[in-house]
Amino acid sequence: VLTSEIDHIFALALYDLSNPQNVAKVMHWSNLQLLTRTENRHKTDKLPTKAMAAKVDPACWPDGITEDMLPDIYPGWRTPLRM
Repeated sequence: VLTSEIDHIFALALYDLSNPQNVAKVMHWSNLQLLTRTENRHKTDKLPTKAMAAKVDPACWPDGITEDMLPDIYPGWRTPLRM
């Protein structure tokens, strides 16, 4: 049985959570996705793939992160969104 978990596309670790505006950004609905437990453990606090990040409202991206910094796919994943 595959168990899904809610993942923050841009990880909490990428935000300065002492700033309330950043808390609102990281908790925005567009920054959440379902991943399997295995996928979520593999992703941890890595930068999301470009395909994942494209789902997030640009106003909610962490400060200083640009698209050219994001990977196209994670090693071992069949697609940019799933293992």
